Amino acid sequence: MHKLNLSSTIAVLVASTSQLFCSTASSSFLSLLLFLPSGTSAFVSKPALSRWHSPRLTPTTAKKITRINDQPISYCMSQLQLQRQQQHHRQKIRSCSLSSTLQDIPTETEIVEEEEDDVFGDYVQMIDSTPIGELSVEDVTIIDAIMMDISSSITANNDDDDTHDMNHEAAELVERLLWRIVDEYKAALEKNGNAEEEEFFPPTIEMFHMAITSWAKCGAAENAESIIQRMQELHDESDNIDLSPNTESFAICINAWATRQRSFHANAEKKDEIINAAKRADDTLSCMLDLHNAGHPDALPKAATFGTVIEMWSSVASTYREGEGGAIDAAKHAHELLQTLMDLYLDGSENDNRDDKNGPISPDAATFCAVIRALTNSGMDGAVDRAEAVFDKMIDANIQPDASIFRSLIDAWTKSNEVDAPERAEDLLRRMKEDFGVDVTSAVYNGVIQAWGNVAENNQGASERILSLLDDMDDLYLNDEEEAGPDVTSFNCALKALSYSKEKGVDRQAYDTFQRMEDMNIAPNAASYVYLIKSLARGRSRGAAERAEDMLKSALGMFPDSLSSEEKEGYITVELFNHVLTAWAKSSGENSPQKAEMLLAFMDELSSKEDDSIRSLKPNVRSFTAVLDAWTQHGEWEGVNH
Repeated sequence: MHKLNLSSTIAVLVASTSQLFCSTASSSFLSLLLFLPSGTSAFVSKPALSRWHSPRLTPTTAKKITRINDQPISYCMSQLQLQRQQQHHRQKIRSCSLSSTLQDIPTETEIVEEEEDDVFGDYVQMIDSTPIGELSVEDVTIIDAIMMDISSSITANNDDDDTHDMNHEAAELVERLLWRIVDEYKAALEKNGNAEEEEFFPPTIEMFHMAITSWAKCGAAENAESIIQRMQELHDESDNIDLSPNTESFAICINAWATRQRSFHANAEKKDEIINAAKRADDTLSCMLDLHNAGHPDALPKAATFGTVIEMWSSVASTYREGEGGAIDAAKHAHELLQTLMDLYLDGSENDNRDDKNGPISPDAATFCAVIRALTNSGMDGAVDRAEAVFDKMIDANIQPDASIFRSLIDAWTKSNEVDAPERAEDLLRRMKEDFGVDVTSAVYNGVIQAWGNVAENNQGASERILSLLDDMDDLYLNDEEEAGPDVTSFNCALKALSYSKEKGVDRQAYDTFQRMEDMNIAPNAASYVYLIKSLARGRSRGAAERAEDMLKSALGMFPDSLSSEEKEGYITVELFNHVLTAWAKSSGENSPQKAEMLLAFMDELSSKEDDSIRSLKPNVRSFTAVLDAWTQHGEWEGVNH
């Protein structure tokens, strides 16, 4: 059987091309055509390659493989492209005179100007057409380089269908080339008994990782798992192939499941998929721990791998409603995994059981944050105390907390029903700045403001603390700490808290806070108007009703542009109008009853319009009662009868 050496074929093509366009080229060209085996004459791409265009050789590949048969690899690949175009002219050469046909054969310059063809795809077809065991070391080396280039071309973005399809086709191609290298090495072992690396190119674990990574970036975790299983099977089958999966192999597979989970997380209907991804990643982590405990140090999970799985369980907890069993179980399991990691960390610190690249197996702040967030979202009894215990454990391990840790803890206190929640949240803010030197952000301040807002209705000092926190944020902003400056969320948290406060003068405080927001060029949104109107309706300050109605008109003017129909239904409500009607009822102004009745008529008019979002504004019992109160307060019994 004629053995095909593809790299030699390319080299012959390179050597012959320079003679192709000379006046005495006919014998050289014909000898080139005769040399090429029949397997290389067909360049029909498979359907899987039809939409995928291979990248050019990257500098990494060029550095790894620079020459084939004393010719630069890039030049050889360009000649392969030239060869493909020359195939289209074979029939002409056979049926026409050589001199006339040579004029139609494209030159290298013309090829560069034409649209780039799928050179790698054609090379793969040449590989596929070659019997197993007939490739040379140089051929396999080129395959390895092609795998590297194709794998690096796969993006982690699979949102649109075209990118998704191209990524999957590329991953399929990388895996197909991998198994061809494995088959070549198996054939060499069968033929020679014990293949030496100098004569044969054995598959390496890096090649398998390229294939696993390719599928991982596609989110095709099952495919990544399948390759790992095949690695273990190859290891068990032959003493010559040492390809047992290691820490990196498993970590890539776990990352594949994490990628899969993230792709579903925005879809509430995919809860089962989100949970399944976490379970499959957790199973892989458990397998690593079992192997490590059985005496395989190469299977020891890194802290980052633990962190990925813990983060996945934290995501599972957030898919449930607070207090549901699934959320609680997910949070507990995330907590258990953190404890396992801490045990390994302490064991590694005492016995020098270290990872060569990353030092001791030390959890980082992000891992602790994921556990705290899972506990916070679970709604379990004592969640905030558990979260605080996790924080204390992190400090004991000399791990520096970051802003996200404090934000999660403050959120935990904000969501709790503990009486001292605002004080505990504000104490965390103080420790963040003074004890740990962590830069505060507006998000952290907003959490503390919200904690005070939750108790504003029954806590006489809540509004004062809220306004003081806004002052602190303003001072930080003026001192060039822009990330800590107040934003619309900050002001809305304050306005919402003031709207629930029963303290005297709260309406004036709310109005001043709103004006302060506008003075800082922070544009109010729909929620800002709603909370302000509620605050104005609760107070009895002079002009409160007029300001409330002015704010209502401003809010109505901005709603069509700022909110969807569904969002408008949440803000433009009968209750919002009723707050203004109540403000008129409390007002001592001479025309207050008439203003209230005019607003009542306006509500009735709006409710008759075709817009579904405001059709529900038909006045209710409370609306009429507020207008009745307005007439009664002024002793206008005729108005009451009307």
